[in-house]
Amino acid sequence: MPHKIVKHAKNYLVRSSRYAPLLSLNKRVYDAMELVIRSTLGSVPGVKAVYLCHGIANGEIYPGLSDFDLAVVFDDPEPPTFYDRFRRRWLSLKRVVPISDISLMTVREFEEWQHIGGGWDPLDEVRHWRLIAGTELRYPDAHLDSDHATMDRMQWSLGHFQNLMGIAIKEEPKSPLMAIIARRQLHKCFWNAVTATHGKYMKLRGHRNRIRAWMSDHPSLPEVNAIQSMYDNRFTSGAVTTLRFDVTALAWTILDDSLRNTPLVNRALPIPRASGAPEPVVNALEVEERMSAYRDSILEMIAPQVESVILSSTGTVRGYVLYIVLRDGLTQAELADALRDIRAIHRVFDDPWFNEHFPAGIPIICSRTMFLARLQTGRSSLHYFHHFRRVLHGPDPYMESIEARSDTIDT
Repeated sequence: MPHKIVKHAKNYLVRSSRYAPLLSLNKRVYDAMELVIRSTLGSVPGVKAVYLCHGIANGEIYPGLSDFDLAVVFDDPEPPTFYDRFRRRWLSLKRVVPISDISLMTVREFEEWQHIGGGWDPLDEVRHWRLIAGTELRYPDAHLDSDHATMDRMQWSLGHFQNLMGIAIKEEPKSPLMAIIARRQLHKCFWNAVTATHGKYMKLRGHRNRIRAWMSDHPSLPEVNAIQSMYDNRFTSGAVTTLRFDVTALAWTILDDSLRNTPLVNRALPIPRASGAPEPVVNALEVEERMSAYRDSILEMIAPQVESVILSSTGTVRGYVLYIVLRDGLTQAELADALRDIRAIHRVFDDPWFNEHFPAGIPIICSRTMFLARLQTGRSSLHYFHHFRRVLHGPDPYMESIEARSDTIDT
């Protein structure tokens, strides 16, 4: 019953918020929910700070569509005990409050994050979080021009670009609000991917300010005008079915150009060395056989546009990634056409088995430069990728990069 009430309330908030007077009123609902979050999570023993992150932290609320993203910093000598205690409060809270993402970290972890990066958000974005409970633990002098900060922005941009790619090639879950949600996600993921390519935009607080600054620096583009028209209409109209490919192709071009001019992308990759023979993954042959069929379908449709197809694993039976590396030099129109074909192919393979074994839910479709940037910004060692990857088609850009530039060993 509570689930149905929340669902109906969400539908009401979305549909009624197209009218300005009701939009202002509906935003007050989020103010009330913020107070509930503050009192419920801020009072958990061990919690030192609760931060509200991203859009809502900056007052950018779309009632019924916006979720609360939270970062919780705690101090407890027995973290597992704290997790159990916190989980009980959180489970009761999320039944009625739309909490999308929550990051839990110790005080020490938060301090290390601010020193060396590699956390949930770029350090630029951490500056724009809003403290809603506890004590301020952020350092006032974050080094936003360091290599760590640059790597974090690259990772943030690539992550949102992957979300944008999901909008382009994956079928949306059926729902009464499907079109509205798809338009908003298209807008949000495009701008998060594009504005993170330069620290100049990330220094600004909020989505609107970053978009305004980016648009003032660039010529008028039809794809940008189209998604901004969706935004102006509160995502109630817009040809998302056709626009998704053109917008993703534009983001590809912008991101690829930015990464090409980022020296860190061409930094030498470490050569992983194992102390013994890696244990084979038990279902590797089954996964390779299925992905070979995926590869065959891709090559049948867009072989001239494809440079490489690579299957990799994190060493677990449900931790696979399929990389489809497209050739450099493709025009935006050619990229958009390739994405249309990949979407048609992916519909055939997008079944429970694929989503169970490939946590991303879609292949990682990228340029050679994006591929190398992903390896540079990975949160874990390259050991599993190095030993378990299978090149299903074309050259191996990873090994080519190793042979050309690497002079270090990661054991």
